[in-house]
Amino acid sequence: MFYFGYLIWGLCFVVVAACVSIVSGAAAYFLARKKKPSFKEIASAVTVAGVFVLLIGGCTVSFGWCSGNFDCDRGFGDYFRIPVRYPYQISAIDTLDDGCLDVWPGDGSCLLWGITEYAANDVAIVGRTNSSWTCSDCTEQWFSFGFDVETLEYYRSKPAFVEACNELGFAGEPGLLTVREHFERSLRCRLSACE
Repeated sequence: MFYFGYLIWGLCFVVVAACVSIVSGAAAYFLARKKKPSFKEIASAVTVAGVFVLLIGGCTVSFGWCSGNFDCDRGFGDYFRIPVRYPYQISAIDTLDDGCLDVWPGDGSCLLWGITEYAANDVAIVGRTNSSWTCSDCTEQWFSFGFDVETLEYYRSKPAFVEACNELGFAGEPGLLTVREHFERSLRCRLSACE
């Protein structure tokens, strides 16, 4: 599911290749016939060329609009992006095993590395990190980041984490999803209206 961007661009490439083949084939056919094409043949060639231009324009505009839009942009190639709450996002490079909390569009600096699972509301993002990124002497590391106050807190025990989550507006223990699950859900939400 997370290769959706590749699918769209692949489809655009196939359409472009087909249109170029049709136009060049029609031109070769007309030149080989050494006969002036009829109005119907000219109209068909113009229609194919028009469809070609519209499809290329549509692909370019769609990619350009999404690449500059906080809610729509999901990254491209080996860069994955999940909007959380403006201007905060989770970004990942190469894989969706873990991510980084940073600011969009940002300068590439990360506020928190190694996020493996998280949940977010309007007040904060909470979750679990890969402890090798943030803690050398613990097996699990829990965190919370308050959006408005920009405070990052770490918790070494799950009960302390759940208590902090309740204070941040989560009812009980929040249902944490992996970075991959959030990314796939964000793609589905882009295609249909969902929270």
